[in-house]
Amino acid sequence: MSARVAEFDIGVDFNPFPGGRFIEDGPASGEEFRDRLAKLLAENDKVVILFDNAMGYGSSFLEEAFGGLIRKNIISRDELLQKLELRTDQESVKNSVINYINEA
Repeated sequence: MSARVAEFDIGVDFNPFPGGRFIEDGPASGEEFRDRLAKLLAENDKVVILFDNAMGYGSSFLEEAFGGLIRKNIISRDELLQKLELRTDQESVKNSVINYINEA
C-alpha cells in the first residue's frame, strides 16, 4: 500500500497574502490555516507545504499555523516533524517553522 501524500501550496490553495494569528485578526489567519493543515495531517501520511507563492509570512501566522498544532494537542511534535515536508527557497521561513514547532 502506498503512502498518502498531500501537497498544499499556501499561496495558491490558501491565500497569497497570509494574515495574522487569529481568525478575528482578519482573512487568511494562522488559526484558519492550522485547522486546514490539521485535517490534511489526519488524512495523509505526508503533507508537503509549498511556501514560495505567497507574499511573505508574519511570525504570528507561522507560529499559530505550526506551533499551534502542538499547543492545541492536535499532533505530537515528533509525528508532525515526521509527516511534514517544508518546501521553500527561503531558508529563514523553513527555520522559523521548525523553531516554532520545537518551542511549542
